[in-house]
Amino acid sequence: MREAVRPLIAQQRRALEVHEKRLQDYQRDLAHHEKAVAQWRRAKTEEPPPEAPERPTAVRHVVSDTTLEGLAPILGENARGVLLDADELTVWLGGMDRYTRAHEADAAAWRRIFDSHPITIDRKTGRQVIHVPRPFVSIIGTVQPGVLRRALGVEHLESGLAARLLLAYPAARPIEWSESDIPEAAESRYEKVLEMLLALEHDTDGEGQPGPKFVRLDSEARKRFVVWHDRHRAEQADLDGVLSGHWSKLVAYAARLALLIHLVRQADGEPVGDQIDKESMGSAIVLVDWHKREARRVYGMLAESDEARDRRRLIELIQRKGGSVLPRDLMRSSRRFRTAEDAEEALDDLVKAGIGRWEVVDHGGGRGRPTRRFVLLEAVEADRNAPKPEEDSICVNVNGVSGAESEHRGNDLLAEAADQSGECDGNWG
Repeated sequence: MREAVRPLIAQQRRALEVHEKRLQDYQRDLAHHEKAVAQWRRAKTEEPPPEAPERPTAVRHVVSDTTLEGLAPILGENARGVLLDADELTVWLGGMDRYTRAHEADAAAWRRIFDSHPITIDRKTGRQVIHVPRPFVSIIGTVQPGVLRRALGVEHLESGLAARLLLAYPAARPIEWSESDIPEAAESRYEKVLEMLLALEHDTDGEGQPGPKFVRLDSEARKRFVVWHDRHRAEQADLDGVLSGHWSKLVAYAARLALLIHLVRQADGEPVGDQIDKESMGSAIVLVDWHKREARRVYGMLAESDEARDRRRLIELIQRKGGSVLPRDLMRSSRRFRTAEDAEEALDDLVKAGIGRWEVVDHGGGRGRPTRRFVLLEAVEADRNAPKPEEDSICVNVNGVSGAESEHRGNDLLAEAADQSGECDGNWG
């Protein structure tokens, strides 16, 4: 993530250096203006007063202030929009409902920003009202799974704020030393693409204000989108609750990503023309389908019981160790297993669940009790502990939850079954 954002931060630094120079020029011009005004007053002429210099505005690409009070004036001066480099997403999520200016909480304002709907912010300082007709904010950040369970409350799930996030929860892998690095040519190419994207010009509306430039689909891209759209909506029809809401927002993401890919290819010098083609649309669909799988993983994690979460973490630990462990390996790796009996009991549970098997370690005829090694089955994936729809499904359903319930029960509500028989309406974790 840092490598992806680094060139944009460099662009921001250069833009602020230019702004500092313009600000110095402005201060000089302002001093000259004040002298000219003083002379104009002494002359008592009927001529209009000298025109004041215009204070320069800073071009912003990246911000770190997650409050709308701090962000609104920047958006008001930067029609292109900004990237909110949140780093720790809990700071952004945790500040959602600190202000209720203009009769809407921060969470509601962020939902409007997602759709680029106008926002109006009443600032405490100087009782200033800031209206942003077309707010654009991209957000990037990371969060630990356990922290996300606490930060992504039921109110964010029910309101649809969570559905607007593209979530990624990659399986844990062993970290191995590597001498490979990003080639300089690739870094240079990436930086050039960003420069070209930042150089794109707005259209203007009838009042001369910055407006969007429309990029349309060609016939082949449109056909591909329609086929995917109908398949995607058919999937959504089998879902309810938070997953259905997430699937709904992914339709917009398919179009947004197709536009992004088209512009990146164009900035990289490809002769893609003025319309989005089937290649850009196809790549966007691949990304959205990948994020659907990741969303299932994240919502599944949010819906886990303590027992299921412990099992998943144990599987991931064994995978990081190459797929097999001795009981004493678990004792060295986790405080959860204080004795060999504790470790063997947990591994026995995985064997009973059909997730792995025991193998006897050959001592070569030596004395002592034979050692057993636990081996994960080859078909086991990182999220194997998540039940399949036909096996003890955990339904993701937060409909009808009262505020009092959500305050006390939080994310545990995700794990409530919609049907005591174990059959769900398609949502499972």
